[in-house]
Amino acid sequence: MNRSFIILHLLIFTLCNGQDKMFKVVKDTTFINIKGQLSSSLLYNDKYYSFFEEENPISTKPTKKFYVLSRKGNIEREINVPAEIEREFYYNIHLRNDSIIVTTDFYKSTLLLDIKKYEWIKIKSKEKFIYEDSNYFVSTTDSGEWGSTLYFEDKRTKRLYECMSINPIVVNLIDNKYFITCYLKHMFGQTWIIEIDDPLKMSFVTSRREPYHESKSSIGQEVIFDSVNYYIPTSFVYNNELFHLYKANKRVFVGQLQNNKMINISDLKDDLSLSLQQFSDKRQFLIFHTMKNNVYGYMEIIENKILIHYLIKKGKRI
Repeated sequence: MNRSFIILHLLIFTLCNGQDKMFKVVKDTTFINIKGQLSSSLLYNDKYYSFFEEENPISTKPTKKFYVLSRKGNIEREINVPAEIEREFYYNIHLRNDSIIVTTDFYKSTLLLDIKKYEWIKIKSKEKFIYEDSNYFVSTTDSGEWGSTLYFEDKRTKRLYECMSINPIVVNLIDNKYFITCYLKHMFGQTWIIEIDDPLKMSFVTSRREPYHESKSSIGQEVIFDSVNYYIPTSFVYNNELFHLYKANKRVFVGQLQNNKMINISDLKDDLSLSLQQFSDKRQFLIFHTMKNNVYGYMEIIENKILIHYLIKKGKRI
């Protein structure tokens, strides 16, 4: 065999092996005794605040339970689920200003959890907030397959700027540039990664849009990745570089864009359906489901560490 070919092969193997070691993946398993399927969740004060859904024999909508769980999967408290959440198919839980808030999609309700009394308080509906830094509030309006609008509100001037998008999921900041990962589940699914160098160059508007009248403006944005082949549940920054979790061939990978193509960096070796729940500059928190109804769990991304916490109903095994 040609000596040059052998050297080249060894070099490629060494580079790929080094890339795969860039991320440390840690997996653990906890056995729980909770009925239903894991749904929207938060990690707050080192406890899981999680909705679980069970089939309802007299309704197409599932019955919902809301628990505070320890890291070991023990139920520390069950909190009553109000009608505003119970009647919804789609709802989101998020943390803002150290408060737990749930927003519902159809009836547009917004509820805040009183941590001291463990009661839900209905509050005035707010915009769908997704990100904040020292300069901007970032929010969105979403009309599903009819499009979405991404808004940057200048904290200093209170002026509002917009561009078109498709269901923004996560915002990352690198060298004063904003990278927004978007994913639309409709039909075959579509993923965008948008780069915004200067939000002040986007279209100025005086108010947010009404449903089904989303922005068509591409001023101030560049779509650097557009694909129906990849499901990207989140993107994150490590060492000032942007990485992406993506699913292909029933496996989850960490990838990176190079010349507008997704390059595999690390193989997590698991078939997980992931959903981002919360993110900050230092940590991301996701939930996942598997092909087995009784196996699901949580994932944390902390710099280059990926922690996969499997939850398995007692009596079941992977």
